[in-house]
Amino acid sequence: MITRVIALIAVMILSASIVKARELPPMDQLIADAHAAHEACREGKNAHQHQSQIDVAKLPRGGTVDQEKYDVKYYDLDFKFDRANALLIGNVAMTANVTAPLSVCEIDLFGMLVVDSIMLNGAPATYSRDFLTIRVNLDRTYQAGEKFTVRTFYRANEEEINFWGLHYTEFDNKPIIGNLSEPFYARSWWPGKDHPNDKADSLDFHITYPSELFCASNGTMISDVDNLDGFRTTHWSVRYPIATYLVSVAIAEFDHWRDWALKTETDSLPIDYWVYPAVTNIAQQTYPYSVIAMDTLSRIFGEYPFKNEKYAMSCFMWGGAMEHQTNTSMSPGTVGNVLIIVHELAHQWWGDMITTRDWHHIWLNEGFATYTEGLFIESLLGKEELTNYMTGIEFFNNGSVYVYDTTQSGNILDLIVYDKGAWVLHMLRNMIGDEAFFAGLRNYGDSPLKYGTAVTEDFQGYMEAASGMDLDWFFQQWIYGHGNPNYVYSWQCVPSGDGYRLDLIIEQIQNNAGTFTMPIPMRFETANGSIDDTLWNDKKFTLYQIELADSVTAIAFDPGNVVLENSGAVPFALTMVSRDLPEGTENTPYYEVLDVIGGTPPYNWAFLGGDLPFGTNFSGGEQGIISGTPTYPASYYFTLRVTDSAVPPDTDRVSFELIINEKINYGDCNNDGILNVVDAVYLVNYVFGGGPVPIPAVAGDANCSGGVTISDAVYLIQFLFSGGPAPC
Repeated sequence: MITRVIALIAVMILSASIVKARELPPMDQLIADAHAAHEACREGKNAHQHQSQIDVAKLPRGGTVDQEKYDVKYYDLDFKFDRANALLIGNVAMTANVTAPLSVCEIDLFGMLVVDSIMLNGAPATYSRDFLTIRVNLDRTYQAGEKFTVRTFYRANEEEINFWGLHYTEFDNKPIIGNLSEPFYARSWWPGKDHPNDKADSLDFHITYPSELFCASNGTMISDVDNLDGFRTTHWSVRYPIATYLVSVAIAEFDHWRDWALKTETDSLPIDYWVYPAVTNIAQQTYPYSVIAMDTLSRIFGEYPFKNEKYAMSCFMWGGAMEHQTNTSMSPGTVGNVLIIVHELAHQWWGDMITTRDWHHIWLNEGFATYTEGLFIESLLGKEELTNYMTGIEFFNNGSVYVYDTTQSGNILDLIVYDKGAWVLHMLRNMIGDEAFFAGLRNYGDSPLKYGTAVTEDFQGYMEAASGMDLDWFFQQWIYGHGNPNYVYSWQCVPSGDGYRLDLIIEQIQNNAGTFTMPIPMRFETANGSIDDTLWNDKKFTLYQIELADSVTAIAFDPGNVVLENSGAVPFALTMVSRDLPEGTENTPYYEVLDVIGGTPPYNWAFLGGDLPFGTNFSGGEQGIISGTPTYPASYYFTLRVTDSAVPPDTDRVSFELIINEKINYGDCNNDGILNVVDAVYLVNYVFGGGPVPIPAVAGDANCSGGVTISDAVYLIQFLFSGGPAPC
C-alpha cells in the first residue's frame, strides 16, 4: 500500500509539472477549438457520402437475417498496397461461431471490389453476390455451436475505392494511405460483418506496402520486415474485441516518438506518435497532453482498457480525427487541438471498449467523449471552468439525441449527438450527484458490457442502480424526445405572518417540444444572504408559494447552468392560476372556482368563446366558476379572460381544455344499465371460461384494484347475495 501511494504521488507530481510547463489555452479558445473539432470530426466522418454514387439507404443497418445466425470470433487481414499499379490486393479470413442453423454465410463487401475466389475451411466455395453482400454457400447446414472459416481473395483499383473507407492521397508531396470506416464503410475495402453489434474477439493484420513508408495500426506490432523487393510487411495483432469500423491503417512517411503514461515503479503504458514531418513541431507542443489525459481519464473512468497493447496517435488525411482502437487517427489540422486529443482518447473507453450496439445510440460514443473534454478541463482548472465550457457548447434545436433515421451518416454523426449528448450527462450528473454519477459510470464501464456493446437502456440501468432513482422519465425526454425547455418566470414577495411569502410562477413556452420534467436549481437573494433551493417542475404552468423568513430581493434561475434551457424573467402581473382543470365525469356534478393572483382586485371574469361541456355553464363577474352536470363525455375547449381594477386595467387570457370522462358503472359487465346476477355470471364466465370482455373492460374491476381478476367476481357475488360493499 505504501509503495502504491508513493507511486501515485510521483505520477501527480509529474502531471503537475507537465501542466505547469504547458498551460492550456484560454477558455474562449478551448471552446472555439471544441466547436471546430466536433464539426471537423462530423464532416470527416460524413465525407464518404459526399463522394459516393451509391444509395446508402439500402445498406442493412443491423445485419441481414443470415448474419444474425453467426458470431464473428476472429479476422485475419492480409493486404498489399501496390501504389505503382494502383492496386489493393487482399485476402481476409473470418472465423465465426454459428448461433442458429446456417447454410449460407453473408459477408458485407461493396461491388467495386473484385472477388477472385473464396475458400471455406480451406476448400474452394461457391458464392453469389450483389453490390452490397457476398453469399457464400456453406458445404452443409451448420448447427449452433459449430465453427467455420471463410477466406475471401479480392482486389480493387484504388481509384474505384478511393475516399470510401480508404483514402489514397499525398501530403507535403508524399504518398499517404489512411482509412475512416465509420459508420458503415469498412465493407468498402475489406470483407466482413460490418455492423457494430458483432465485435471480433481478436484480429491479425498483415500489411505489405512500399518500403520507404511505415504502417501504424491497431494493437501490438509483432513484426516489421523489409522484403527487399521495394516492399515491407508489418504485422499488427489485436487481442481485445474490436468492431470493424475501428480497424485502422495509416501509411505514410512519419516522424515517430514515444511517451509513457500510467507510470508506476514496475509498469507503464507506451504512447506512440506517428506524425507527418510537416506538422511535427505543432504536435510536439500538444501531444504531451495525452499523457496527462491518460492519467486523468484512468483515474475518472477506471483502468485504460487496452493496457496490454498501447495507445497511439497517427496522422491521416481525413478531416477531424477518428478513434481507431489503440491508434487514434489525427488530421494535420487537428494535431494542435488539445481537446480533440482528449476527446479521441476518451473514446478508448466509450466507443471502443463499450461500443454502441447500433447507430441509433451513437451518443453513447460521441456524447461521452465530448463530456470528457469538460471533465478534463475541470480536473485541471476547476468546476467553474467546466461550467464555462458547457455553456460554450450549449446546443438548442428540435432534434433528438437518439438517431431515428440511420440511413445516412449525416444523421448519425450530427452535432446533436456530440454537444447535446454531453449535456445529457452534465444534467444527469448534477441531478443525481457526483458520487452516484461517477460510481454509475465506472460500474457501467466495468460491467459485463465491457469489450462488448450497449444501448441507452444499459447505461440508464447502471445509473439507476447507483442513484437509487427511477430515471426513465429523464432519458425518455432527453434522449428520445425533442428540443429543450424554454422557461419564463415572474415573482413577487409579500408579507405573510411573521415573514414573507414568495410567489414564483414558472411557465414552459416551447412550441416544438412537449412538457419537460426537471428539477430546477434556484437562488433567492435576501438581505441576510442567499438561499439555494431546487424546484420540481413538470407542467406548462406552475405557481410556487414559498414561506421565507426574509424578503427576497433577487432571483437567479438555474444559477450554475446545469439545465439545458433558455430562460428569462418577466414582470409579475395579473395571472390566472387555474390552468389544468380537474377532469369531470358524465352525469356527475362538476364545480370549479377559478383562481387568480396578482393585479388589483376586484376582478372581472368573462367567457370569450369556445365550447363548455353540455350541461354546464360559466358564471362570470367578480368570480369565475364552471358548474353543472356534464351529460356527454368529450374534450371541450374554450377561452376565458380576467380583468383587474387597475388604471389602466391589466388582463390575462387563457385557453382551457376540460375533459369529461365516460361514467363507468363498475360491476355492470354487460353494460345494460342494471347491476344484477347476469353481471356476476358474465364476469365469472370471462374470468374462468374465456368469455367476452366486460363492456368496457374496466367495468369488470368491481373492487377497483386496477385489474379484472377472480377477486372482482367474488366481490360482485358478495354484494349481490351477501350484503357486501357496493362496487366502487
